[in-house]
Amino acid sequence: MGNKCFNCGKENKEVKLCELQSKDGKSRRNEMLCQNCLEKIQSGELNIFGRNSKIHKDITIEITETEEKI
Repeated sequence: MGNKCFNCGKENKEVKLCELQSKDGKSRRNEMLCQNCLEKIQSGELNIFGRNSKIHKDITIEITETEEKI
């Protein structure tokens, strides 16, 4: 089995540790995300920084590959 996506709870080998950072540098989170949720964040469909942030277009996403097994 792979890691578990923090957003949808899916568990598979495509789930990766992603470093999410707002472009202003004020918000940063490390989350386990599946490809589907990662694409939703990148497209602006999903907001993980809370409703007050000027989201979507301001998010830069760094994907950190991990071999970590849970």
